[in-house]
Amino acid sequence: MSPHLPPPDLDITKLIPRVERRVFAKAIFDDLESRNERLPEIFISDLAGGMFFTYAFQFEDSYSWASTAHLAELGVAPEDVPKLALDNLKVLIPKVTVETNDKGGRISVAGSLASSSLLIFAFWEQLEAEMNGGVAVAAPTHRQVWYCDSSCNESIVHLQATANAEFSRASHSDRLTKDVLTYSKKTWLEL
Repeated sequence: MSPHLPPPDLDITKLIPRVERRVFAKAIFDDLESRNERLPEIFISDLAGGMFFTYAFQFEDSYSWASTAHLAELGVAPEDVPKLALDNLKVLIPKVTVETNDKGGRISVAGSLASSSLLIFAFWEQLEAEMNGGVAVAAPTHRQVWYCDSSCNESIVHLQATANAEFSRASHSDRLTKDVLTYSKKTWLEL
């Protein structure tokens, strides 16, 4: 995958918010800089745990970060991007499945977009309402998001161990964070 290359087909219906790891993006930008290539101007918004989200064109087996130039070419105003991308994401992953166990659960969505579910706040608000405390989450990879009740210390310890193990097993480009996050009022914070 080459997230920094221009997409072969600019299709606004493929624009989604995508969660990335800050060090992965830095490595890509450093590589471009070392080859004296122009750095793309992309939207970056911090999440937590060394992660950020940006906007990308999602293809079947790859993606490409959406630069401001790409969006201007499509006639999309910067202020329209967040809603448009989130609406597209909800179409791309119409169902977020929750697989539960005695210590919490796992979020499942199609493809490698489980981490992008962190940006579907209505889902997390609903899940939070079902918890005694709040929601604690681990997103060790793009494909894996685990959660538990933040008021249960035993579950938090299990969640942290899962995050560490899955992060270590994942390829460098699929890794996100070993940190455990909590959700509150449309914001993710490190636990």
